[in-house]
Amino acid sequence: MRGRGSNPSTYSIILWMGIGLLGGIGTGMGYLVSLTVPVKSFPQKKGLITGVVVAGFGAGAILLTYLADFLFKNSVGVLHVFLYWGTLYGLIIILAAQQLKTSGLKASQISYSSVTPMNGVVLFKLILGIFAGTFTGLLIIGNLKPIAQMQEVSMYAIPLAISLFALSNFTGRIVWGWMSDRIGNTLLIPTALLVQGAVSMSLFSVPVSDIQFISLIILIGFCFGAHFVLFAKDTIQMFGIDNYAKIYPFIFLGYGFAGIAGPFIGGWVVDLTGEYMYAILLAFTLSIVATFIYVFIDKKVHVTNRAFQIR
Repeated sequence: MRGRGSNPSTYSIILWMGIGLLGGIGTGMGYLVSLTVPVKSFPQKKGLITGVVVAGFGAGAILLTYLADFLFKNSVGVLHVFLYWGTLYGLIIILAAQQLKTSGLKASQISYSSVTPMNGVVLFKLILGIFAGTFTGLLIIGNLKPIAQMQEVSMYAIPLAISLFALSNFTGRIVWGWMSDRIGNTLLIPTALLVQGAVSMSLFSVPVSDIQFISLIILIGFCFGAHFVLFAKDTIQMFGIDNYAKIYPFIFLGYGFAGIAGPFIGGWVVDLTGEYMYAILLAFTLSIVATFIYVFIDKKVHVTNRAFQIR
């Protein structure tokens, strides 16, 4: 794969830029397009459609993990795996893109809240909410093995817990999306934040058996998947589908920051204290704060909207 006479450091930089920069841009573009078009086509089922799309996003990662592992076991080099999958993905994306068509529904026909007077605070509540929700889940899954060892969970239960976390994360995205269309996000987002935080705390409240540990991890994964659906739908509800592609990337940065902070803080705190309890307590506190801020701003936005409608 490497050309003759190439500089190893230059080669590494090009490789990192290709995977990190170009791969990230491609992922972001695909994520937004695959959400925007289906939601425009099914405006009355925004939650369910969003859940199905982001569940597919997560399931693709699970599938690729198993397929890549199969190739590695058959002595296929990592760069050849990138080459094969990059080529295959490119072809699939090109073919799938030809099938994407909007229903002709105009943005003005899709109901959403007008939050122009409070755009800043609405952005803040959404960014903080998705950060708090994904911070807890990433903290747990990023440190799952040492957490399990501290709870004296058997080594056989750990890989099973990881697999079931991924499965419940996938399932949760669809179920929370379906519930969102029927109940609305005003209740579901605080519920997902608080339940995930409380269940995470229960990992350390009392000694747990293998079955109890796995059950708690399943619940955490189920709530973790909720945030990818609910905050995407909330963005559409608050700002409109035509503004979604412009605004949601900034909100999704909350998840990006959580991806760095969650595993890092978990490892850092355990180095200082010798246990994960304090990191989980921080995550739980963050979930409570984010819940109160979300509910407070949500009520203010609805009051503001009614005032503008009366005028």
